[in-house]
Amino acid sequence: MLEYKRYQILNLNFINELDTVILDSKLKYISDFIFRQIQGKSVFLFEMKPTKTSILYDIDPESKYHSINSRKIIYTKNLNLSKKVISMIVEDESFYLGHLLIIIGTYSKSKISNISNMWEDLLETGIEYFKMGNDGESFYWCNPQINSAEEEFKLFINELNTFAQGIKHINNENG
Repeated sequence: MLEYKRYQILNLNFINELDTVILDSKLKYISDFIFRQIQGKSVFLFEMKPTKTSILYDIDPESKYHSINSRKIIYTKNLNLSKKVISMIVEDESFYLGHLLIIIGTYSKSKISNISNMWEDLLETGIEYFKMGNDGESFYWCNPQINSAEEEFKLFINELNTFAQGIKHINNENG
């Protein structure tokens, strides 16, 4: 876990840390991990620079579109996300390229304003969220609020590694 000032970042870079065998399955594992972390919790979604076909309109028809300090944003209010919806989000290009955040916690106007105004320094808002890097290869869990966050993230990485080793073994036997 990286710590920046008092903020925490749990990060997995798929290119550097995992065999390329796993890359095709990473979205499923990310979806499963996020689902386990948000199960029973209120979340809201936030997208910077949304398109007219943003997935947020499909997830929540009452999504709000605004311009804050000349930045175009769209967000939802409090949601309980199913595993299927989380998979749709994770597979969406806006999440994959780091424009869409899954934010754990209760929606508030001040959080929306903070996220929009501090997009380049988002970590410093202290808000807990999941996102991908803009390269689509790094997954982040920022400012986790549970004590076991680092252990749970390590288990997530171990699951991926175990899967990758199983695939490698099968490929070697067939190979």
